[in-house]
Amino acid sequence: MKRAGVVTFFDHPNYGAVLQAYGMKYALEKLGCSVTFIRNAREPNSAAPEKDRRLLVLEALRHRRDALRPLRKPFTDFAEKYFRTEKLDWQHDVSAGYDFFIVGSDQVWNLEITGYDPFWFLDFAPPEKRFSYAASFGTDHLPENSLSWYRERLAGFANLSVREASGQEIIRELTGKEAILCPDPVLLPERGVWEKLMVPAEKAVVLYTAEFDAELYQDAKADAAARGLPLTVFGAAQPPSAGETADLSPESWLGSIANAAAVYTNSFHALVFSHIFHKNLRFRPLVRMKNRNSRLFSFIAAMEETPAQEESRPGLFLLKASGGREKADARLDALRRSGFACLQRITDSPFRQADSISS
Repeated sequence: MKRAGVVTFFDHPNYGAVLQAYGMKYALEKLGCSVTFIRNAREPNSAAPEKDRRLLVLEALRHRRDALRPLRKPFTDFAEKYFRTEKLDWQHDVSAGYDFFIVGSDQVWNLEITGYDPFWFLDFAPPEKRFSYAASFGTDHLPENSLSWYRERLAGFANLSVREASGQEIIRELTGKEAILCPDPVLLPERGVWEKLMVPAEKAVVLYTAEFDAELYQDAKADAAARGLPLTVFGAAQPPSAGETADLSPESWLGSIANAAAVYTNSFHALVFSHIFHKNLRFRPLVRMKNRNSRLFSFIAAMEETPAQEESRPGLFLLKASGGREKADARLDALRRSGFACLQRITDSPFRQADSISS
């Protein structure tokens, strides 16, 4: 059995993050691998371009904050229950114990999240063991003064795959390599896998936001009142009313989406799970984090859907995922197969050079 080391946001208090990690683990195990998530315990390094020293400061503060502040218990429990982990520090070399390492998916190469930390480029492993799966830069364009830093790190991979077409273009311009486009890991398990994992929830209108949106909240609240159902709010940075917010486990979050009367969101992962569970949903593009909207519309395009903007509520789009279940399931299955094909290349040929497997 091949040993896979995975670098991703597997223990962050974020539903999409932990569930994409679960999807990655599920798929790799289905392909016959044992899976361990690598936990970074190294101090932040200082090899960053001079103009971006502010990112190093933010990174150092985040490192200390996360070390001192325990994760919310539902996410801690989830990680401890489902993920085997190993710690990486400057005294502990983990590379010899694994056949290959995968970094991804999510925004593992977003400077505003991970900074100039080479851990996210698998610097601790030899180049022939470095792979990415559906990794994201979180932006369409990198800062000019970071290009040489990125170019050096990306050159050290045996194979590259990304989640967005914009990431393919970035890698092409920096390295001349053609990265493979692969779907988010939450699309790798079948719906039945998620149904077995979830905890049932009451019928409600569900609002899940990556950033707080007052208009989206009001729309969801009005819909819940019209249906005579409760409104369940997840993820809002500024919850308007006590009693509406939910701080539940990932399993319960899945159940809430699966049993929702309707879903309101600006989150990619809520969008995806609404399709998996055949939910009608309304979404509004992100404003403050608008550079993340491309993945929302990329997924919608992959599902061959055309969002309808509601005339009475500008900026609010309706998707009737439950209207064509067979077609939606067929498209989800196509994405699933493409994702497994990406991972199969890694698990079957972990020691080939990039030019032989990235075409």
